[in-house]
Amino acid sequence: MKKLSLLLLAMSLLIASCGERKQSATTDNSYEPLEVKYAKGFSLDQTDKYIRITIHNTFNQENEFQQRLYLVKSTEIETPSDGQKIVVPIKTLAIASVTNIGYLRLIDELQSVKGACTPNLIYDSSLKSRFHSGEIKDLGDEFSPNIEGLLQLHPDAYMIPSYDGQDERLKYLKNAGVRFVFNNDWLEPTPLGRVEWIKFVAALYDKLPLADSIFSAIEQRYEANKLLVKDIKEENKPKVLMNTSFKGTWYMPAGNSYGGAFLKDAGANYVYKDKNIMQGANLSYSFESVLAENHDADIWLNAYSSSKKELLAMDERHGLFKAFKNGEVYSYKKSGDDYFETGVIEPDVLLKDIIKTLYPTLLPDYETKYVEKCR
Repeated sequence: MKKLSLLLLAMSLLIASCGERKQSATTDNSYEPLEVKYAKGFSLDQTDKYIRITIHNTFNQENEFQQRLYLVKSTEIETPSDGQKIVVPIKTLAIASVTNIGYLRLIDELQSVKGACTPNLIYDSSLKSRFHSGEIKDLGDEFSPNIEGLLQLHPDAYMIPSYDGQDERLKYLKNAGVRFVFNNDWLEPTPLGRVEWIKFVAALYDKLPLADSIFSAIEQRYEANKLLVKDIKEENKPKVLMNTSFKGTWYMPAGNSYGGAFLKDAGANYVYKDKNIMQGANLSYSFESVLAENHDADIWLNAYSSSKKELLAMDERHGLFKAFKNGEVYSYKKSGDDYFETGVIEPDVLLKDIIKTLYPTLLPDYETKYVEKCR
């Protein structure tokens, strides 16, 4: 009986000891969330050993996440097996989209770009010069990248967007051993959510505090611009038409989309403001339907042309809209392709441009950067 009691005592002490070790391990590896205020596509948290980035699965909610990255300062640090370990700060980067360049400019890491898909689309003068001198490698098309070139380049990370469905790119990249990271900022339904991906990019360079500071300043300016139109009554808001027809089909931003958020925050009267759709998609209508509902629109924004003559050449029915007849047609191409590189990181500026276009008297001395009237 005495032996049995001693055995039970030893077992209870062993169980208690294991429990203490388990609790201690849990405490050591407990995750502390890092602030992500608007972005829906990723989250950040950290332990005392690493930062964890979770890229959420926007396309398939049944899967917990699409990708997980563990950012460490040393290869010797152990990380969970459900993600990719990346030693930060990274030194070299390849990019699939020029829209990622703006983030790199803000955190002063343009020099890390060693390869790019469709580099002929690059607007930044320093990167363009490096491409023409051969310092930045042409990696081909985003959807069929030059795998051999990527392997030769061997970047610390290859930044790509992810898409719905079976993606053959990923199979090739995985089989080739290319370390890719998803940047899905393009799926964000709000301008501040999209620009907040600067935190994701900056984390790869161990510059999160800098990104937090930059983002906070953009957020403050954006919110201040929204206040310019907060007291405008619904009946005084100009009716706005967006985009241009393409082969008879007119694609429009949904009310719950990135473009829809700009129109809402700028105080626009937008016919499709209550039409919602999945992230990353657009509403599509026939030309006849758009004309019927928007023929009396006061302002036409983001026309895919710099001139009214070109719009008529695309489809002469464009001339039937009130905004066209009154010369109130505007393009987002004032700064050329720079709109695609810096417009993403300057949502406050783009919002101010739209407000100026809709309500010129609110900003009498302001000159737009991205929006210009079609000739």
